[in-house]
Amino acid sequence: MFPLRTLVPGPVDLIACMGDTLTHLDGIAQVRSLVAEAAALVVPAGVLILSWRDLTRLPEGDARFLPIRSSPEHLFTCFLETVDATCVRVHDIVHERAGDGFSQRVSSYLKLRISPEMVDAELTACGLEIDRATAERGWITRVARRPAP
Repeated sequence: MFPLRTLVPGPVDLIACMGDTLTHLDGIAQVRSLVAEAAALVVPAGVLILSWRDLTRLPEGDARFLPIRSSPEHLFTCFLETVDATCVRVHDIVHERAGDGFSQRVSSYLKLRISPEMVDAELTACGLEIDRATAERGWITRVARRPAP
């Protein structure tokens, strides 16, 4: 993992880490490290915003196939497969129009299953207070603030 301090030279008012960044890290230890580094860079009254896809409870059966995007030329679907308590394998399946038919490309990668409770514990252990905790439409969001002196 690339240390945040090499990207952010000093104290900051706001850090936002949103989307699938956390779930693409190599392990929970890297998530903890990123939270700790980000928390250390936030000034008093500064804010750290984290959001990530909730993969703690996966759909079952046919619901594991998720339509992502389609057009007359492309069809993009994902398939979610439980690996263990910490990881999910995401299979990307892309069908692309090629002449009179379609070609298919398949790839896969691992994503972390990150519990909101673990992130909450890390945020508070780093001295931040959680201002907002939401879980909506499959996304978890935490807005945490370093207390002002």
